[in-house]
Amino acid sequence: MIRRTRRLLCSLAAVAAAATLGVAPEPAAAAGVRIYPLGDSITYGATWYVGRPAQLPPEVPYSTVGVDSPGGYRAPLTLALTAQGVTHEMVGTSTANSNAVLDQLGQNRHNGHPGYRIDQNAAALDGRGPSSDLGGYWLTGTATRAPITPDVTVIHLGTNDIGQRYDPGTTYPNAGGKVNYANAAQRAAFVGNLTARLQALVDKVQALRPGSRIVLSNVTPWAAAPNDRVTYEYAQAISALVAGEQGRGERVVYADVWSAFATVVPATPAAPETIAVIPGLLSPDNVHPTPAGYAAMAAVYAQAIPAALALP
Repeated sequence: MIRRTRRLLCSLAAVAAAATLGVAPEPAAAAGVRIYPLGDSITYGATWYVGRPAQLPPEVPYSTVGVDSPGGYRAPLTLALTAQGVTHEMVGTSTANSNAVLDQLGQNRHNGHPGYRIDQNAAALDGRGPSSDLGGYWLTGTATRAPITPDVTVIHLGTNDIGQRYDPGTTYPNAGGKVNYANAAQRAAFVGNLTARLQALVDKVQALRPGSRIVLSNVTPWAAAPNDRVTYEYAQAISALVAGEQGRGERVVYADVWSAFATVVPATPAAPETIAVIPGLLSPDNVHPTPAGYAAMAAVYAQAIPAALALP
């Protein structure tokens, strides 16, 4: 009850703020279901090559570069939803890294910001995040932009927290105080704190947008040890988080993109348990999806979004 009361108060405060600014909130479902892609460079659609691409002709000079996949998972997702008959509108403050299909369909909006951690996205929902937040106040609005009012928020976050070994308030018994992922106990503590920050983000979205639905995604795998184990254990923790949300009657659905990319190879007498990533779905940096990987993500979300909409 305390949690629901807090959400209601936050929602009323957001409406009051919009009225004070003289900005009308965006109408709910103005063009069908309003879908809000929220995340980092993987929501943005980055694809990184850290070695010379095999398809590059030998005569072409090469240095390490980043190559985006315009539209990321958002392009195949909007086509899949349209094919299913789900009338929808992608919402957000950014139109970066779009493609011709999304532009033509008017589905190029999102809030996928490269480099963002969970806390940085949470800050920008009703305040200012890092400098690339496009003015922040995404869900509460500003004097020049109405609040975003999603019906479904698709969250894919945690990759940068893992990459930065970001765990504020925790000092590990290692040089620099950072977590050692090879240590199972330290890894468990890190994943627990990471999941708690994700829970806080979910609570904030629910407080600012009571009654809306959330597709909570685990993250795409990290195809290199020991980070691969972190993404796997984080996926399990998010599954448990969603189960807890559903047990409290919240409109949250789990999206298992990790399993669309990877599988656990059981231990044998000759070898320990390992994690195998499907070839061709991750860039050579072992983190960002390829276009095929983004299509795999879209297929997962294309099932999760209708499931979220079907919740009572």
